[in-house]
Amino acid sequence: GPMVTAIGEKEYYDCDALRTVSGMSNVVSIGQEAFKTCSNLTSVELGTKLTTSGDYAFQECEKLESIVIPGTLKKIPTEAFENCFALASVTLSDAVEEIGNGAFYDTDALTEITIPASVKKVGRAPFYCNHAQAMKRMIIADSDEPLEFANGKSEYNWGRDNITDDITLDYFYLGRDVTRERNDQSLVYDAKEIEIGPKVTTISDTNGLFYKTEKITSIKVHALTPFAINDDDFYESANIYTDATLQVPGGTKEADAAADGWKKFTNIDHWSTLVTLTATDHGSIATAEATATNGSEEYRQP
Repeated sequence: GPMVTAIGEKEYYDCDALRTVSGMSNVVSIGQEAFKTCSNLTSVELGTKLTTSGDYAFQECEKLESIVIPGTLKKIPTEAFENCFALASVTLSDAVEEIGNGAFYDTDALTEITIPASVKKVGRAPFYCNHAQAMKRMIIADSDEPLEFANGKSEYNWGRDNITDDITLDYFYLGRDVTRERNDQSLVYDAKEIEIGPKVTTISDTNGLFYKTEKITSIKVHALTPFAINDDDFYESANIYTDATLQVPGGTKEADAAADGWKKFTNIDHWSTLVTLTATDHGSIATAEATATNGSEEYRQP
């Protein structure tokens, strides 16, 4: 038959007989609600020529188990995978640029997600869940460019102002600065362990990115020179300054203990050791991490 390059709007809407979707290697567009309410659909293979998808494309595919978003699809549209209750694995390719409003709303089985450095914008309530959610790990990958979190209510009024709903992550990695439309809530609702990558320069925007987080037990930072934080960046976080441990790079403990905001933490430890290699004149010494020639070279070892 003819080569299929497009899936039309509502083309497979409410098709209970559909179990798998493959052979999409030449498909460049998927219409709005194209596979919505395919209640027995378990497997989808999106091709690497796909560039556009309409809103709600796979909404309410309750048995869909995994999805790989190709980098050719720059934007994951609004509520594309909402109510995909069995969706346990989501892979976002490195070239994806935008995650739409409620894109993975009520994906109850999703345990972890990595937002790659290519993503420039995240819509409101992308991983919000009204039910018991399995999400435990979230990584926002390192990038020099800020991530725009469009969490205002002007276009989409569902969910919270957080990226997640009212759950506590086991681990959250922040690898870049974040700008937000609304800042009266924390970036994620709560997390036990938070790691702040080396490219982050601020967590402050009126109310900090971790405003109202209450269950933090550990904060690991990579900055060799501590950036200033405001007194309310962890505002309303129950006893965080006495109960949580601030983990800093080797050789920076004194600087962090004296820095605005960070000095409020009573428990500050090193997560790495500062190692100095010293070579004699006309000599050289090397490890896997560093080489010193005619002098000294420093590196940090976990």
